[in-house]
Amino acid sequence: MKRTVTVGFLVFVGSIVGAQSFADIHAIISAAAGDEPGVFVIEVSRESEYGGRMYTADLSTGWEVYVENAGNGPRVFDRERERLDSEDRRAIRALENNADHVTLAEAVRRTIEESGEALAWEDFYSASYDFEYGRLVVEVDFRARGGWGRTEGYVDAFTGEVLQIRNDD
Repeated sequence: MKRTVTVGFLVFVGSIVGAQSFADIHAIISAAAGDEPGVFVIEVSRESEYGGRMYTADLSTGWEVYVENAGNGPRVFDRERERLDSEDRRAIRALENNADHVTLAEAVRRTIEESGEALAWEDFYSASYDFEYGRLVVEVDFRARGGWGRTEGYVDAFTGEVLQIRNDD
């Protein structure tokens, strides 16, 4: 269970747009991680509030950051301290021990490509490192516009191989 302590408040400026490409997701993740060396995003999620164009990102340092994707690019507007659970710490150790891992943005791109473009960037919902199939994977979730239907993709975190794409309607 995650414990959250608020250290700020929400401020929204500009028009908010969703991720439309690999570059958008990459920019959102990069904004969340900031310039600190060795910090990486272990989960990124599109928030359904505010038109679904706000993102939260959990960092390897135990911070959850809030990112808006405004017309002038993504920016962090708030953050909260979170307690990492044992699965998060396990994933972080695996990633720290192998710097040559697939990024969350790359896993989203590979899942979309493997789907034969049946999935779209606009339907991206979340991506996170998780242990499935006996290995570290990136679990990528897509939600159909209108909220009906869910598709999950699983990408090996080190080889980049798309292991499975399944519909959970």
